[in-house]
Amino acid sequence: MVCIVGISNVGVGIAEFLQSINEPCKVFLQENSVYVNALEAKGINYMAADLDNLHLLFNGDTLEGVTAAIFPSEDEPFNLRAAMYAYELKRELKVVVRLFNLNMAKKLESSIPNFTVLSVSLLSAAAFAAFALLKSPVSAFMADSEATVIYNINAVEFGGMNVAEVEEIYDIRIISINDQMFPPPTLTLNSIDQLIVISSIEISIKLSGICRGAKEQATAAKEKRPFHFRNLFKGDTILTTTVAALVLILTGSSLYFHYHDGLSPINAIYFTITMITTVGFGDISLKDSSTVSKVIGMFVMLSGVTVTAVFFAILTGYILKKRIDLLMGHKRFNAKDHVVLCGIGDVGIRVLDHLISLGQQVVVIEKNPENKHIPLVQDSGIPLIISEAVSTQTLINANIEYAKSIVACTNEDMKNLEIALNARSLNSNIRAVLRIYDVGFARILERHFDIHYALSPAFLAAPVFAFKALGMDLDGVFSVKGQTYKVVKEGWEKLCIKKLA
Repeated sequence: MVCIVGISNVGVGIAEFLQSINEPCKVFLQENSVYVNALEAKGINYMAADLDNLHLLFNGDTLEGVTAAIFPSEDEPFNLRAAMYAYELKRELKVVVRLFNLNMAKKLESSIPNFTVLSVSLLSAAAFAAFALLKSPVSAFMADSEATVIYNINAVEFGGMNVAEVEEIYDIRIISINDQMFPPPTLTLNSIDQLIVISSIEISIKLSGICRGAKEQATAAKEKRPFHFRNLFKGDTILTTTVAALVLILTGSSLYFHYHDGLSPINAIYFTITMITTVGFGDISLKDSSTVSKVIGMFVMLSGVTVTAVFFAILTGYILKKRIDLLMGHKRFNAKDHVVLCGIGDVGIRVLDHLISLGQQVVVIEKNPENKHIPLVQDSGIPLIISEAVSTQTLINANIEYAKSIVACTNEDMKNLEIALNARSLNSNIRAVLRIYDVGFARILERHFDIHYALSPAFLAAPVFAFKALGMDLDGVFSVKGQTYKVVKEGWEKLCIKKLA
């Protein structure tokens, strides 16, 4: 029996998957958990417990008959603490723990027998990247530390070759030809055949091709309006008034001292500026001037220094704002045929890793300025906009009109849907890939909201957790023609695809 301790969308997915393959499991979750309804709706037995008290949780016969324990909650410190506690009580227990930190995962797996550490984001990120890029993807997962993709292609390049020749030359495996699953190696391909193949993501890009933005061929930049200084601060009435006052004081004072006190035009301007800026070099003074000139001089000094202070305060504020806008990405990027990635949480940051490794241009949108992954994005020189991705202006700044796909993988399903719909309103041809927690809801979105792909990390990762707990090898799961298959890969020469009962 498998014991699931702590619950999450992934935990529900694991329990549901175990149920589908007739493997008994028992679920322990916190009292008043929000996942109770989900478990009850799927007919999964559970037990409410105080998960904060591990001594009470694992007392008595809790682990009686349990051969494996899975700790899939989003509280990773709890996962590790509870897993270690259970392992100390029952050393022969197979333990599967959900963690994001891969360095810690390797250390735990190498030092503790029967310990497996899995990352939901690592298991699912390859699918988001593949579905955002490839023309006809079916599934994707990490296998043998490599992003592996299952996708549709036609056999136009392979006409006249047999299956074995194609697989050897192109380093792929052919899963089906038209309606025939797992064709024999000697079968000859026709150029009109439709294939489902499996390969590394790099090879899939070469064979399947990458989806392109609707305006990828546009080479002429949009006509730029000529620059006018008056447009620099357009709409700022305070600045306009300040500049006008400064010009008026400078002009009026210069004219007065030129005509009344006999200064040359340049000397009159020079003298006025020294008074306004309170420099006063002493080479020209009002010591022997008339009373009127002295009064005007005092007025110029007082009004000039006030207006100048206001002017430089506004100018400094403008420069600071522009600097902040630059750091926050509040400008329009000129990227084209790129991917817009919304949300750089645990899943998003690994999707970004895949896209970068494939040489894709990416614009990242993240609303939280304190997100732990922002420094990594900035250090990589990747365009980053710190703002709400649902905002139309934010999407415009990401040059959504010229993007080929948008990946919305924030932690909120409805926000991801809103992001995708807003993006489609600005670019009707953009491919939308959404992160959706509930796989049932994901399928509904694909059918009714013109969403290309709605992916559930829980659905993608759950089978791997379940099979690892059962002591079975599994890298990924995919479905073709209503039948589900599991994939185990140790190099392409040892690729194993088996039908799930």
